[in-house]
Amino acid sequence: RERCEEYRRATGIDLLNGEGEDGGGGGAAAAARADDASSHFAQGTMALDLGTSRLKISHRPPPPSSPGGGSAEPSVTVDREGFRYTPSLVWTGPDGTETLVGRPAEARLHDPRGGRASRPLDLLAGGETGMGGVEKLLRSAASDALSGVLGGEGGAGEGADGPLFVLDRSAVGGRSYSVRPVFTYPPSPAGLDAYRDIAGGLTSPPGIADFVLQPVAAVAGADRLGLLPASSPPGGPVMVVDVGGTATWVSTVAGGGGEVLSSTPLEFGGDTFVDLLVGHLIRDFYGDGASRGADPLDTSPSLDDPAALARLYEASAAAVHELSNKTRTDVDVPYLSMDPETRKPRHLSAGVARGVVQAEFESWVRTALAPRLGERGDGALSNALPMPTDLSSLMASVLMSAMEGTSQMPGSFRAILLVGGGSRIPLVRTSVGEAVARLAGEAYCRERLVVPENELAEEIGVLGATVI
Repeated sequence: RERCEEYRRATGIDLLNGEGEDGGGGGAAAAARADDASSHFAQGTMALDLGTSRLKISHRPPPPSSPGGGSAEPSVTVDREGFRYTPSLVWTGPDGTETLVGRPAEARLHDPRGGRASRPLDLLAGGETGMGGVEKLLRSAASDALSGVLGGEGGAGEGADGPLFVLDRSAVGGRSYSVRPVFTYPPSPAGLDAYRDIAGGLTSPPGIADFVLQPVAAVAGADRLGLLPASSPPGGPVMVVDVGGTATWVSTVAGGGGEVLSSTPLEFGGDTFVDLLVGHLIRDFYGDGASRGADPLDTSPSLDDPAALARLYEASAAAVHELSNKTRTDVDVPYLSMDPETRKPRHLSAGVARGVVQAEFESWVRTALAPRLGERGDGALSNALPMPTDLSSLMASVLMSAMEGTSQMPGSFRAILLVGGGSRIPLVRTSVGEAVARLAGEAYCRERLVVPENELAEEIGVLGATVI
């Protein structure tokens, strides 16, 4: 509220508007408020969605009513290398003097060379070290996106530390843009204050930065794109199942899109499938050469040869991506190791079926994830259903628990929205569909389960953030 009041003093706009916390309000009211706020920025709105694995950025031009405004539909930005995302990673060197972010940091995720690779959301939650790396990641990606979309329209100069997003470009030196910044954040409040402080260094005045909950942004994006079913209760809540890279959140967003009624974190994401495939390949190739952590929930395998592990991860990530559209693919990693007896190179060449990866994941759900959720004691699983044995029964239990916790019946929901990069994995889509059908019937599933296709599945939130 203090930040919004600061913004009101700077712009004359009351962003709270009686709606409550950041991201309040939804639908037409939210869009109107977003247009009102954006009209004070000559170059539109930019949203930054910092996920567990990927940072995505979108830009929305000024609304048509603004001077120089035109089409006000948002689009995801593309970096100089043609990618629609930046890896959410910060690598810090052994002595702490060198910091890499984005793709250079990703190259050292599994072969850190004495340093340490960290997820920005983990660093924010810790709140003590690594803040400089998080700011460097956000500044680098935002600067690239701004220059890519707006070219030379930013302010003069190449200041590396000045604000990027400003109300008045003439009052701020360095390269700056009259763009309204919006930052999304996960349902957990851990690290939000640190995130606000970092955003303050990117903006002038600091109060112009808006913060929106990721599930609220996803609902706004689906509403904007007309994906929510017209036949369902228009004022009903929306349940958002956001399957990210390393975590999944099941959230209930109130009708109107302004308030998150409940959120449940689940310790799996799309990267879990990659971890399990790497472990499978290591066991087949090295025999007993692979090891896992003592925690059964930890799916990350380890290997004495970090360079070989990094190559296995690269190949496995590509394989999991291909298996989203195919039932079988090949994994080839030449010169993976040396035969200790013949001293000749050994090459990994293996065919991998989608069913193999799914079986690895279902086994992990049954033996590790479901028991851990049952032990947490936070109501993640419903007491009305038996202990889950696979992803479908686990999601049914989590969804039912969310409904019980908010005193909602399936019929009162406007939609169940499945989003996130991990939602593109066939087992995830099938399991969530089966879970919804189990709780509310096949007809309900066909009518109210909304699953955006292709890139939109992981981009709908960052697009929606620009219209709140």
